[in-house]
Amino acid sequence: MEYLLKTCGIVIIFYVFYLVFLKKETFFKWNRLFLIGGLVLAVILSGIIIPVYVEYTPIDTSNFVLEASENNNTNPSLGTAEILVLLYFSGVVCFLVHFIFQFFSLMTIIWNSKQKRIGKYIYVETKKHVLPFSFFNWIVYNPNGFNNPELEQILTHERMHADQYHSIDVLLSQLFCILLWFNPFVWLYTKTLKQNLEFLADHSAIKQSKCKTSYQYTLLKASVPTYQLVLSNNFYNSLIKKRIVMLHKSQSKKTNQLKFLLIAPVLAVFLMSFNTKTVYVEKEIPVKELMVPQIPMVIENTPKFENTPNDTNINEEKTNAPVMLKKQNIKNQDVFNDFIMVGVNKKSTDAELDDIIDMLKEYGVEISFMGIKRNKKGEITAIKINANSKISNANFNVSSNDPIKLITIRFNKKDNSITIGNTVSKNQGDGAPIYIVDGKEEKKAKLNDLNPNDIELLYVLKGTAATEKYGDKGKNGVVEIITKKQE
Repeated sequence: MEYLLKTCGIVIIFYVFYLVFLKKETFFKWNRLFLIGGLVLAVILSGIIIPVYVEYTPIDTSNFVLEASENNNTNPSLGTAEILVLLYFSGVVCFLVHFIFQFFSLMTIIWNSKQKRIGKYIYVETKKHVLPFSFFNWIVYNPNGFNNPELEQILTHERMHADQYHSIDVLLSQLFCILLWFNPFVWLYTKTLKQNLEFLADHSAIKQSKCKTSYQYTLLKASVPTYQLVLSNNFYNSLIKKRIVMLHKSQSKKTNQLKFLLIAPVLAVFLMSFNTKTVYVEKEIPVKELMVPQIPMVIENTPKFENTPNDTNINEEKTNAPVMLKKQNIKNQDVFNDFIMVGVNKKSTDAELDDIIDMLKEYGVEISFMGIKRNKKGEITAIKINANSKISNANFNVSSNDPIKLITIRFNKKDNSITIGNTVSKNQGDGAPIYIVDGKEEKKAKLNDLNPNDIELLYVLKGTAATEKYGDKGKNGVVEIITKKQE
C-alpha cells in the first residue's frame, strides 16, 4: 500500500504542475510526453529507495532475559489494514471488469461492421449511432449525418490519432485508473491526457484542412453527445470550446519550454521526503576497547588479568592474557550478529519510535506502536506494541498513571523469535545487581531515564568477575553501561 500511495503522490505532482505551468501552452507534443512520462515515472520512482546509513553499536544481550514471554496467539478477526487491502482489491476487480466490458463492446462494433483497408488504415463503416473514433489503425465511422467534405475532415482527424499511436496513451491511462481507482486525481489526469491528444490531433489535422472555419464548423456539428467508448479516440470532446480556442491560440514561445525542467527539483524533494530508508550499520569495535579489563569479564570462563592497572590505556606486556585471546574476543562476538535489541523508555520520542520501526524492518520484523499516551511532561504512560516476524509474533501492553519503565524489544535473527518486556538480569541470585553508569553507581530507577539510543557499550559481570572488581556488593552481579556522552 505504501508503494501505491507514493505512486498517487507523484501522479498528483505531475497533474498540479501541468495545470499551473503547461495547461495554456501549445507544446502539445511535449505535453503528451510530459503526461505519459509522469505515469511511467510514478511507477519507477515509487520503487526507488534512497538509503540513509546510520551507525549503531550492538549490545551484548546474552545475559538478559525478559519478563514478558513470547505470544504466538493468532487473532482471527480482520484488522484495519486487512480491511483496507480487501476494499482496494474489490475496487480493482470492479473497474477491471468494466474495462473488459468496454473493450469487448468496442471490438464487437469493429467485428460486426463492414471493413475496408486503405494503406495501413482499416476503415470500419457502422450503422450504429456512434461518433467517429479510432482504435490503433481501425477508424470507425457512421457516414449518416455528414457530407463528404465534413466526413473527410473527421477521418483526417482520426488518422492523426492512428499515426501518432494515441491509443497507447489511452490504454495506459485506463490501466492507472484501474490500479489507482481510489485517487480522484488519477481520473482527472486521464481526462487531461485525452484532452491534450485531441489538441494534438486537431493541430495536425488543421494543417491538412483547406479551411479552418469549416473544420471548426464540423467540430460543432459533431458535438452532440452520443454513446462513446472510453478506450477509443473520439472526434467529439465535451470540452469542444477549449479545442476551438486552442486552434486560434498563437504558438507559445520556445523559451517557455524551460518550464518542463521545474518538475525535477519538485520530484527530488518528494524522493528525499518519502523514499528514504534508514539502514543501520553495525559499528566496528576498535581493538583498544576490547583490551580494557571489563571486556574479558563479559565472556564466561575467561582467564583473569593480573597486575592490570585501572588506566584504560593498558600495556599489553603487563597482562598474562595472550594476544590470541584478544583476537578471539573480536571474533566471538557472535551475539552481536544474532540478536537485535532496542529499547523504549518514558522519554522516547515519536521520531525515535519511527527509527525503531525502520531498523527492525531491515531484519524482516514489522512492528507498530499504538495507543501512546503521555503526561504533561511528555513522558509515555501508556503504549501498545505489536511485533511480527516470519514465524513469530509478540505483544506488549502497558497503561498506568506513572511513566513506563524501560521496555526492551529483542529479536533473535537465528530463529526469528521476538520477545518484548521489561529487562531483568538472570543468574544473579535472589538480590538485585548493581548498576554502574559511566563509572558511577546508580539506582535502578535512574535507568528508566536513560535513553537506549545513548548507550555505547553494555557489559554484564557475574560471579567471580563481579566480586573481584566490586567486592561483596557485586555478588549479585554488575551491569556496566558506557554512554555515548562519555566517548
